[in-house]
Amino acid sequence: MKPYPENMNPDLLVLFLSKETSPEQEELVREWIMQSDENRKQFEEFKEIWEKSENALDQPSDIDTDVAWNKFSARIDSEDAKKTDNQVYIKSKKRPIGVWVRVAAVLIPLLAIAYLVIFQNFNPKTIVATTENDKKEIALSDGTQVILNSHSELRYPEKFGSGKRQVELIGEAFFTVTPDKDHPFVISTEKATVTVLGTSFNVKSADNKRVEVYVKTGLVLFSSISNQDSVFLEPGMKGILDCSTGKISVDSTDTGNDLFWMNKVLKYQKRPLSDVFNELSEQYNVSIIAADSSIGNLRLTSSFSNNSIDQILEVIGQSFNLTVSKSGTKYTIDLGREE
Repeated sequence: MKPYPENMNPDLLVLFLSKETSPEQEELVREWIMQSDENRKQFEEFKEIWEKSENALDQPSDIDTDVAWNKFSARIDSEDAKKTDNQVYIKSKKRPIGVWVRVAAVLIPLLAIAYLVIFQNFNPKTIVATTENDKKEIALSDGTQVILNSHSELRYPEKFGSGKRQVELIGEAFFTVTPDKDHPFVISTEKATVTVLGTSFNVKSADNKRVEVYVKTGLVLFSSISNQDSVFLEPGMKGILDCSTGKISVDSTDTGNDLFWMNKVLKYQKRPLSDVFNELSEQYNVSIIAADSSIGNLRLTSSFSNNSIDQILEVIGQSFNLTVSKSGTKYTIDLGREE
């Protein structure tokens, strides 16, 4: 099925009505018109204004309507108002048709321009933004559910059009997309796009360094904008886009930790503590430093649910005989003393 634009470009409609489109452009417009009754209605309204504007501008321009009007007005002004017992005849100043043609020639193009602006923006975007420690649940017009993480922003139309369902994301969000095979759901970030038909997944685009997509259910197409690199992601897989190179790598280690910001669950299976500390630092917005390089090579197998960072580090310390010291939001992990 060919992709149809959500909102037809008015410039393309002007070319179509002027018979200046290429065969491909003409086909695109005709297919868009036939896509729905709403599209046909909008096209007919646009066409009507276009034709009126052209007809007005095609009127002869060699008639000096100002001179004609002045003569006509002077003749009427020279006559007195005629009165009878029952009636009063008042002089009537009706401008000749040519004047109204000139007025129409000015007003109709202006109305057409106004219509273009309205037509091009008839489906306004809604913007939802979150602040620190703030999350929001959003229901889109197609039934898709979105959970927006803190420090994030989502832009979406009040109602999806007849083509693809497209939204824009800055930051992080979890999507549960309503299935619709004829209308793909597309999330656009600054560096990548994510395309699905119906699935649940997490998208994180919090900086200009990397974009991450974790799939919980369904199938997702993850694409880089810079070099068209694309991968299909299945449940449990995570795609990682390196924004500096435009390359996408895939991590098939399904821990589900990408959803920690929603469910507060962390799972580790023989993970090096160096990776664990990096993840904990990011999730809890703290700094964790290993005083000895050998600590990072230790491997952790454990799970945590709704635990504080202090509780998690205490468990790790006891498991590996490590000491944990804290100063504000900075934690230092050191080797324990031999007993």
